[in-house]
Amino acid sequence: MTQAPVPSATRSRAQRPAPPERSDALDLAQLWATVRQHYRFIFGVGFVVFVAVMAITLMSRMSFRSVGRLYLGELEQGSSASARTNDVDISASNQGVIGSEIEIIQSRSLVARAVLESGLNVTIVDPMRGSPRYGAWLLSHRDPGALDVAASEVRATNAALSDRFGAPRSYRVRFANETDYDLFAEDAGVVHGRLGEPLEAQGAKLTLNPGGERGPKIGVTYDVTVRPVQDVTTLVLAALQVSAPKPLPPAQPVNVVTLELTGQSPRLVASFLERLMAGYLAERQSWKAEDATAAERFVSDQLQKTRESLDQLQAKLADYRSHNRVVVMDNEAKAMIEQIGKYEEQRVAARLEVAALSDFQRSLKGDNPPVTAFLLGQANDAVIERLANSLSEARQKLTDLGTRFNEAAPDVRAQKEQVDTQLQAIRSYVASRNDRAQENLSALNGIIKQYEAKLSTVPGAEVGLAQLSRESDVYDRMYSFLLERQQQTAIIKASTLSKNRVLDAPELAVR
Repeated sequence: MTQAPVPSATRSRAQRPAPPERSDALDLAQLWATVRQHYRFIFGVGFVVFVAVMAITLMSRMSFRSVGRLYLGELEQGSSASARTNDVDISASNQGVIGSEIEIIQSRSLVARAVLESGLNVTIVDPMRGSPRYGAWLLSHRDPGALDVAASEVRATNAALSDRFGAPRSYRVRFANETDYDLFAEDAGVVHGRLGEPLEAQGAKLTLNPGGERGPKIGVTYDVTVRPVQDVTTLVLAALQVSAPKPLPPAQPVNVVTLELTGQSPRLVASFLERLMAGYLAERQSWKAEDATAAERFVSDQLQKTRESLDQLQAKLADYRSHNRVVVMDNEAKAMIEQIGKYEEQRVAARLEVAALSDFQRSLKGDNPPVTAFLLGQANDAVIERLANSLSEARQKLTDLGTRFNEAAPDVRAQKEQVDTQLQAIRSYVASRNDRAQENLSALNGIIKQYEAKLSTVPGAEVGLAQLSRESDVYDRMYSFLLERQQQTAIIKASTLSKNRVLDAPELAVR
């Protein structure tokens, strides 16, 4: 059987080699050829983009970052307590406490107060000497004097709009001399003001002060814009960065907080951080000395009333002696008066103790009461001090556990029960001690009444002199006792100082 011949076209297709597979590798030769063919267009586009970016950069407004640091010295006690233990603390020790301090610094009330005190919500511009653009500032070799020209001459503080949520208001200020100025509003007449004095204008109130470097020049005009404090506070809270270093678990926590803020005015940004740090330290000190201040105020009020009563009694006693020169008290009456005076002094001390215990008992009724407040007035109570330290350590451990586990975790629930148990122990102890103090005060009242009844048996002519002498002696003892307590409370208040300090003050960031 003969095989049919294969056509020539079919034989040629069968003998033709298969086309090579396409490679995904970059062909540098082909790329270079394409670049050489269109190099003018490519370099032209690159040059245009470079020029546009440089122009935008050189003509843009500048932003400056100011940095300040706070040292939280009050947390050293917790750090040292953790350092004495041999266990590895995987919760970074008092990072939870530092987080609480960071939240306090970022609280809206403190930030709003710093905005008002620093004048961050007020923009003051000299139309004839505006702030330079980035290119002009580079040509001036980064001259700090070219920045914030108006802010270096005049500053605004405590500026607020009449409508808290209204639109910003603009004014024009012209200085007639170094201290007096005229403020022009858009929809009102002229208001005359003086540097350093509050001024109420149409729709706003503010205080203009001399700048930190120099005062305003005569005849210079400034454009002043006052913005709502609420809006500026919201913007600052979004831009403010408060952070603390997070060491590895074996290392001790660093009790330093860094504050950063970026803005177009380096002087206002630095001033805001200074006010915020100072406000935080003042608030911390106020909280720490609040109970000592209340105790000092109470003792001072009692001392003032006792002084007035003592002056009146001494005047009455002198007048009585001038009209009854022959009346002389016997030894028994003098002894009773001296004894009553001693018991009156004890009664005053008992009243102060009852008042302090009652205040402390009321403060313990909350969910998270402060237990260290009582130690300021009753520092000699070792039981309260020991219970308060145990409760503070238990609360710290609960805070650390809360950062690692949720509330339903067994460790968290067990620690919370321990905190509640220790708090209940403090409440029970304070309640029992308050009851004993009330009983002691009642006993003193009964003893004094017995002596007063016995003193009333003194013959008629001696009764008036005895009563005046007794009251004068009693108030004299009370005055001496209260004067001593006032000095003690003043020393306690003076020694109640916050250990938090400004580590690095914010500086003008012009580099």
